[in-house]
Amino acid sequence: MARILWAKTDSPVRAALLAAQLCRRLAEEECLRADERELSSQADDFELLAVDVLDAIRESDDAFALVTLIPWRWAVSNPDRPRRVLLWTDSALELACAVGSERSAPCMQFVQHRHTQYALDKYFCGDYPGSYVRIPQAASLPAILLQAILPFLPGLVVETAPCSMPPNQLTLKGKSVTKRYQSFQKGQLQNRVFELDPELNLKKHLAKAYNVLGIAQSNVEEVVVSAVNFGFYRFYLVPKVKFTIHFTSHLFLAAFVSYMPFDKHPTRAFQAGGRDILTSEIIFFIWCLNRSIGELAELQSFTMEGLLIYASSHWNQIDLISSALLTVTTCLRLTGHGESIWHGPLDSRGPWLDHNANDPNAPWMDHLPANLTALMVILIYYRILQYLRCNESVGVLTIVLNQMMIDVMYFVIVLAVFMVGFGVAYSILRPVSDDAPGWAQPENFMGQHIMYSTFWGVMGFFNPNLAVVDQPMPTAIIMPTLMVSYQFMTQIVLVNLLIAKMSDTFARISIHGERRWRYERSQLIAEFKDTKAPFPPPFNVLWIIFVNIPLHLRDQYRKRFRLEVLAPTTGFKLIPDQAELARFERRETDARNSSLVRRAKRESATGDARIGELQETVARLQQSIRNNFEMLSSRLIARPVSDKAPSGS
Repeated sequence: MARILWAKTDSPVRAALLAAQLCRRLAEEECLRADERELSSQADDFELLAVDVLDAIRESDDAFALVTLIPWRWAVSNPDRPRRVLLWTDSALELACAVGSERSAPCMQFVQHRHTQYALDKYFCGDYPGSYVRIPQAASLPAILLQAILPFLPGLVVETAPCSMPPNQLTLKGKSVTKRYQSFQKGQLQNRVFELDPELNLKKHLAKAYNVLGIAQSNVEEVVVSAVNFGFYRFYLVPKVKFTIHFTSHLFLAAFVSYMPFDKHPTRAFQAGGRDILTSEIIFFIWCLNRSIGELAELQSFTMEGLLIYASSHWNQIDLISSALLTVTTCLRLTGHGESIWHGPLDSRGPWLDHNANDPNAPWMDHLPANLTALMVILIYYRILQYLRCNESVGVLTIVLNQMMIDVMYFVIVLAVFMVGFGVAYSILRPVSDDAPGWAQPENFMGQHIMYSTFWGVMGFFNPNLAVVDQPMPTAIIMPTLMVSYQFMTQIVLVNLLIAKMSDTFARISIHGERRWRYERSQLIAEFKDTKAPFPPPFNVLWIIFVNIPLHLRDQYRKRFRLEVLAPTTGFKLIPDQAELARFERRETDARNSSLVRRAKRESATGDARIGELQETVARLQQSIRNNFEMLSSRLIARPVSDKAPSGS
């Protein structure tokens, strides 16, 4: 029944994906645990319907509209003020990638399709509706970085070209929409081209100058046009260029925090609370603060729902932790409650800038900023993996690593039972003197106390002096026996159990690792397309001040005075004009019909279908034989029997 209804829908790709996501979310409900397997199977079947529609299209360029289309209709409740109404807010590709929503369930099989990956590659290289320029898909990151350093020489290293896709029809309500509707009513909308090119007049004047001077046109024209119209900045709006610049900026940040602890001549910026604040600290704080401000741009809304959507990403959770550590460290340093986070000689006149850095008697608040900074540096280096996952091999490994962390967590729980139990047993069999520091004292935490010998034993640093032979009986026997038992259980049994579990996880995740990587890559592309500024930290504040804030004020002005209503531009959307919309909808309908024909042929060719046909044939033959037998029996019964047999002569 569901397939029959799906065959009648006008948006088959979207309908199939919605049905698949609905089944997956129902499978997660506690009250439907008995139907979990059946719902998951139905979700895969529905997703396969959408994949079949894509398979019915040969060229990826033709399928681009199917995965990104946002259909719309005219709403003419007031003939003087017509408006366009979007039927959906998300395209099929956004639904499959679960972009910007925590309610959507991912459809990885759909995202893995070659047509979908082609559309994502086009978006990553800037070839999408609303983009100004595009770059080749084969452009490498070093080449893009070199071209970014040469803004006034466009196309010197990386070739740029105008976007091949028409711009989106973003205006939903306004004077321009009224004119388009009137033209549509008169039948004049088709075969009409709306082309607004600010570079057109300049190119015409350059062409006239070339004709007068008799000079052939060359690449100098593109350089002049780009320089006069400031078109070089459009290169930095390409998502792949943003990715390259942000990746380079993060590497510079990691290199900066790696160099400063070894700087032999740090400089003071000022003093706060009698403590020296270094110039390197100020740069580090500003850099990380601007990174945190840039993360605020990724919030869809400053509400609890927007925060939950933001925190659903693993990498955003790392950023939240880094921002919290940065806030505490900055407050401590600026209020004079801690020493410098960088430990290095000031100059030849003094041994150390922070004299209390290695003093165990100093207040613990003096050591806290350096410790928090050390944790922050680890997170900064760990954040590099987010950029490296753009590579398929590294991306699959990071996915496997995240799954292995779950195995390690359960392993640590089991190991902690043995560690604590045997540690307490050792403490009972060999108590320490009353003058020795206790196991809970800070100076003995994870130190040489016998309570922690089990922890160091797992790491291979077991103290053999614990098993001394001068212990009284039966301690002299039980103590070594417990030590051997603990070492055997942890070093041989539990560690090998962890290795076996990790091997199983690696084999299981690697099967679908590529599919999972392609899905996460789609979210990475959406992030750098919509939320990342062309300027990396710490210069992203300039983009926020001079671009984001004016655009926000403009939108608020239009909304306040109801001048125009614009459609959203985030995500993977294609909002065509009337003629293109009709053509794309016909193409999707034809693809659906073709997929149904292919599915019918495929199902008829399977073994189960043949067995069913044979069973139906045998049943028809049996029924025919039964009918013939009953007919023959009725004739024999109805035939008259003579009383006398014929006499012979």
